Amino acid sequence: MFMQLFETAATATTDATAATATTTSIATTTATPTTTTTTTTTTTTTTTTTTTTTTTTTTTTTTTADTTTTTTTTTIATAATATAATAATSTTTTTTPPLSPPPPPTPPPPPTTTTSTTTIHYYYYYYYYYYYYYYYYYYYYYYYYYYYYYYYYYYYYYYYYYYYYDYYYYYYNNYYYYYYYYFYYYYYNYYFFYYYYYYYYYYYYYYYYYYYYYYYYYYYYYYYYYYYYCYYYYFNYYYYYYYYYYYFYYYYYYYYYYYYYYYYYYYYYYYYYYYYYYYYYYYFYYYFFYYNYFYYYYYFYYYCYYYYYYFYYCYY
Repeated sequence: MFMQLFETAATATTDATAATATTTSIATTTATPTTTTTTTTTTTTTTTTTTTTTTTTTTTTTTTADTTTTTTTTTIATAATATAATAATSTTTTTTPPLSPPPPPTPPPPPTTTTSTTTIHYYYYYYYYYYYYYYYYYYYYYYYYYYYYYYYYYYYYYYYYYYYYDYYYYYYNNYYYYYYYYFYYYYYNYYFFYYYYYYYYYYYYYYYYYYYYYYYYYYYYYYYYYYYYCYYYYFNYYYYYYYYYYYFYYYYYYYYYYYYYYYYYYYYYYYYYYYYYYYYYYYFYYYFFYYNYFYYYYYFYYYCYYYYYYFYYCYY
């Protein structure tokens, strides 16, 4: 912002050097306010010698696309042959301020005569002319300074408004990342000295806070450690108690199992023995039956044979 103002002032000075006496180029914008300034300066000096009166009327009208500037300057100067002079200047200016203040017009050239009266009049005129122009330029400088300041502030406000709007939108989409990023960035840039000032406070306070917290946590940890240790010891004891309980129970069950095992074993052995007993029983029964059958078969065979033989014998 300040660089733009300095560049505007430098541009106005350059334009004042290169401008003509009656024509000024003015940059224009649209819809700007109209300012009317009336300044009257009167200086009177009385002498008893010969006087010289000079009346100068200058009307300058500059019209651009959106700005019309009309400047009417009437100067009545009376200079004595001594060192006194009287000058009255009345200026009425109606202008629409552009974006930059108008450059100062080039003062009229000095007169061709070299008398002291004309020189004094010229320099008094030149002095009041530039004093008035300096006042006018100073007024316009502050006017455009606040105008540009307001315009820049308005633009800056909308710029940051949309910037923070987009930033908020992006922040809304990336909430956690930009939340911590903005928090630490803001804290680091704007509260660096605050952080440095509270460094020892932070260091000692939080250090001992976390130290006691760690000590308390350590104590709490050992409390729970011994608690769980005793609990584990009790549980271990309980576990071994149940372990030996189940061990003896298992041993008893195992013994009982072997008991039943041998019971079933002997039962099975007995059953097996019984099975073999029946097996041999049926075997011998079958053998007896088979033998009996065989016996009867042979018996019948011999019987038939005997009968046949007997019959055959009888037949013969």
